[in-house]
Formats: sequence, C-alpha cells, structure tokens
Amino acid sequence: MAKGHTIPLMDLTHLLRHQQQATVTFLATPGNAAFVHAVLAGADGMAIVELPFTDNLTDSGAPPHAEYVEALDSLSSLSAFVESVSQLRPRFEELTLADIPFSFNDPATTGPIREIDAKVGYAIANSHALIVNTFDAMEGHYIQHWNRHVSSRA
Repeated sequence: MAKGHTIPLMDLTHLLRHQQQATVTFLATPGNAAFVHAVLAGADGMAIVELPFTDNLTDSGAPPHAEYVEALDSLSSLSAFVESVSQLRPRFEELTLADIPFSFNDPATTGPIREIDAKVGYAIANSHALIVNTFDAMEGHYIQHWNRHVSSRA
C-alpha cells in the first residue's frame, strides 16, 4: 500500500502487455486506483478492481482518507494504518471472478492462456526444480500448498 510497491508491479504490467503475454488485474483502493490509472493510461489487457477504503476502517486510529503510506501525516500513524489495511481482507475475499473484467470462461480469449499454462505446467513437471521469488513469512500457506499438492521441488 505504498507507491514504491506499486511502481514495480506497473513496470511488470507494461512489460507483460508489451509482449502480449498476460492480462493484468490490479486490486486497489480508490486512492491507489487513481495512481494506477494515471500511470497505465491507455494500456490494453489490464483492469483495476477497486476495494473501497471507507472512513469506518480508520477506527484503528489511522488518519481518514489515508489509503497509501504517502498519505499518512507522519510515521507515527504507520502501525494504525497497517491495522486498518488488514480490515480490507473481508472485501478482498468477496471478489469473485465475475468482478474481474477479463472473461475466464470465453474460449476465444482463454485458449492461448490455457495453452501457455499447459506448457508451463509441463516445463515445471519435467524440470529439476522451480525457483519461486517469495519467502515463507509472506506466503507460507501458498508454499505449503505447493509443496504438498504440486511439487516438493519448489
């Protein structure tokens, strides 16, 4: 929830869209969505789904309307801000595929993606290992799922 975290993702979006390798959906609060829209103006194959960040989320003591770190009045508000961000989780969990503008059920648009996914799956299955750019403290549940159900070589 800081522009320093968002900018590299937007750079990646530009690279993926330039090579037509992926469609991209950003999940962002309205304040962050405005920044993403401005930077990615005119980019095709990308969408933004907004998660409302209302004033009642600031019950934790974060300043009202502070939807990203740069909007905080001081670093003393950071812990309250982080707590208020965690309150977005129920809204995040309510997003469904129907909320994402890209149609995952349209064979005309998903055929190439499914082909690439099959190729990636085949490459992973036939490789010695998979290097994943993450760490256990951040995505421990995903890593456990991957190692139990997909491949213990990650």
